Amino acid sequence: MEGKKSTDKWFPVVLLDDTDGKTPETGKAYGDVTCKYYYEAATSLSTYSVTADDWKEAGEGMYSLRIGASEFTSVGKYEVSVAVSGCRTYRFWVEVRSFTIEDSLTGLSDALAVVDDIVDAIKPKTDNLPASPAAVGSAMTLADDAITAAKFDESTAFPLKSADTGATAVNRLTAQQTRDTLKLAATAGDPADGSVDWHLDAIDSATEMTFGYVSTALDATISSRAAATDLNTVDGIVDAIKLKTDNLPSDPADQSAVEAAITAATSPLATAAALTIVDGIVDDIGAKTGLLGFTGVDNRVLAETLNQTVDGVKVGTIHAYSMAAANAKYEIDVPSLGDVTFYERNGTTGLYTVHVTTTGRTML
Repeated sequence: MEGKKSTDKWFPVVLLDDTDGKTPETGKAYGDVTCKYYYEAATSLSTYSVTADDWKEAGEGMYSLRIGASEFTSVGKYEVSVAVSGCRTYRFWVEVRSFTIEDSLTGLSDALAVVDDIVDAIKPKTDNLPASPAAVGSAMTLADDAITAAKFDESTAFPLKSADTGATAVNRLTAQQTRDTLKLAATAGDPADGSVDWHLDAIDSATEMTFGYVSTALDATISSRAAATDLNTVDGIVDAIKLKTDNLPSDPADQSAVEAAITAATSPLATAAALTIVDGIVDDIGAKTGLLGFTGVDNRVLAETLNQTVDGVKVGTIHAYSMAAANAKYEIDVPSLGDVTFYERNGTTGLYTVHVTTTGRTML
């Protein structure tokens, strides 16, 4: 049997005696019915609760069951079973479709009705056509000048030909008149100056010439461009530059970030306390270096200075060793504690100071 998806439908049910399987069972009410169903390939049954409105008895063991609106929710096969006490269980298959054959027939009938209306509208017009519409020349022969200006104004519809005569006639243009109108050459051949053909030829020639110039210029320009290998080289350079420019700020010309960094790094140095410390260091240096600024030291004083000893070593010897150490970057041992300052021969310009320790070694 056929059913429609999600739609109730009445299905016939026959109840026979459970013992002999042929005696009709009558008087079975909806409350005696246990109805179950399942969708094809399902692994369990579903129960349908039958109401008084869903169960009708016709007589002689024949009943009707209404089912489907909430049960047949998918397209496919359903099996339905109807069990009643004292009766053999009645089973039937339902092929559920989105559209039933009845729906299709109804739709076809509606479509045919529409087509019928269209055909009825066309028929009155086709009834006026000849038996063979293609043979208009033979089936619809017209008398000469049968259509006149009173019916059809040929003078405006066909300016080159008119069926009118007399004052309303419009002469047909001859071939020469047509050529003259279009300013063509008097005879076939080269177009006359100023004619349509002459202008078309000029345009064609100019177009070809322009295309030739452009093509030549493009060839010359393109051929002088870099080869593929050169472009690959440029591409590699651009890639290398990009790696560096990716690290630049969005506006490299804006030095405010650099200035802010410098200010942050140097601002602690510019405080009054820091400047006071620097000033004290400079004063201390000045006090010490001021002792080096004496004048009037002659060679005798210098000689006496060089002859002085520190822990038994002459200053002159330390000076010589120090000079050698400074030039050759050697190390020397100094036997005693103290600072020894060495001067230029003028006795006023200090060269350097050697700090002497008892155990230390000084690198010059």
